[in-house]
Amino acid sequence: MSPYLFPVYSTLAWGLNFALMKVLVGQLPPHTMNSLRTLIAGVIFLLMWRFQERLTVRDWLIVGGIGMLGNVAYQSLFLEAVPRLSASYNTIVSTTGPVWVALISAWWLRERLSLPGYAGLALSLLGVVGLSWGGEGRLEPLGVLFSLGAALVWAIYTVASRVFGERYRLLTWTGIGFVVGMLPYWLWHVPGSNLQSSPLSPLALLGIAASAVFALVLAFLSWVRAVQLLGPVRVAPFQYLTPLVGVTAGVLLLGETLAWIDIVAGLVILLGVFVTQRANIE
Repeated sequence: MSPYLFPVYSTLAWGLNFALMKVLVGQLPPHTMNSLRTLIAGVIFLLMWRFQERLTVRDWLIVGGIGMLGNVAYQSLFLEAVPRLSASYNTIVSTTGPVWVALISAWWLRERLSLPGYAGLALSLLGVVGLSWGGEGRLEPLGVLFSLGAALVWAIYTVASRVFGERYRLLTWTGIGFVVGMLPYWLWHVPGSNLQSSPLSPLALLGIAASAVFALVLAFLSWVRAVQLLGPVRVAPFQYLTPLVGVTAGVLLLGETLAWIDIVAGLVILLGVFVTQRANIE
């Protein structure tokens, strides 16, 4: 199986999840809904892991510390952006992640793309700008800052998965990192969640479960595995595929509009990803 299938799956799952989250926060407060889906994902991760690897105190600190960055920090920033931006704009702003990954990798790993690689990165970013120009919906400056912050901390987590993640089994780094990393979030938000006053429809429960399984458990495992196999600089540009899925889902599921420039920008994004994948890493 091609290793490129791993980042493709993750970006498809996350793109669809943007639209799904927009629907779910209409029925539940953002952090209540997120507490439910992350708790489901945490239970699944623990059942899958089942103490497959013995960890020292230092290991717990590394896995848990980076897990907090990639999970509780990312989830908190992302959830604050959701009600402030349309699904389309949120996916667009979040895809600045590959730029952060390229910069962090150049400093931390001494991995640099060749000139055509940076050109492909710029081309994809230009496509994202095109999507933003043609998109419609709610756009708040604070929402943009939250979404940019989420992209930055996810970029750090992605690079750290290459630096530290290879020392541990995939389920240990991803699953235990998720569970330990989410503990502060759960301790803060779960006690204040009042589910009795917000009864959920069967479709809402199905959406939360689907988000937990496909956009958290499977997508996280696929993303970290892709980083281990291909490296963060190769994997990060696949995030540019997320807006294509997110904008399309916003149009089909949420009734958001799609202008002609969105189609052109989508093609530019795909071209940029292709050019970046063909480039050499120095």
